[in-house]
Amino acid sequence: MTMYEKLYGELTPDDLAIHPVWEFALDKEQEDDTLVRPVVDLPVDDLGIRVVGAKVHLANGSCYWALIDNLDPKSAFRTRHLMSLTLMSGGRRIFLARYHDPGQRNYGPEAFARRLGLEPEQVFPISYDVSNCCVGDPAALSGVVEADPKDKLSEDEIFQLIVGKKT
Repeated sequence: MTMYEKLYGELTPDDLAIHPVWEFALDKEQEDDTLVRPVVDLPVDDLGIRVVGAKVHLANGSCYWALIDNLDPKSAFRTRHLMSLTLMSGGRRIFLARYHDPGQRNYGPEAFARRLGLEPEQVFPISYDVSNCCVGDPAALSGVVEADPKDKLSEDEIFQLIVGKKT
């Protein structure tokens, strides 16, 4: 591992402040497939095997660093339904399970808020903006994560979205 590579689970807010976009080092043979390296040629228009670190703002105005996965810079629709978020707070990571994710009971919006010591209405909506390091559809790059989206998709629609049949 070079000094520019880290395990995904070891990324810190300081790392994200210096390098907001990290990509999985799939070309490296490692026992742990979570090796990441910073992307230095910014802005990017593709986040296929990448994660973005950004400050997010909760409904109550508080600010946290977060790791954002599955953001599609070209599609606000795909981003709204597939984006996942992991807050970094006091050395811990707090994952938010989306409405279609397994583990909704333990990691969904209510559990997420509880882990922060807050009520859901103090947390949601969570606003984000990655336009400083990504280019694409402005509605995908800057938006909000709702506790309960109004336009939930069926399991089949989510699958079609994941495999790229719906935009």
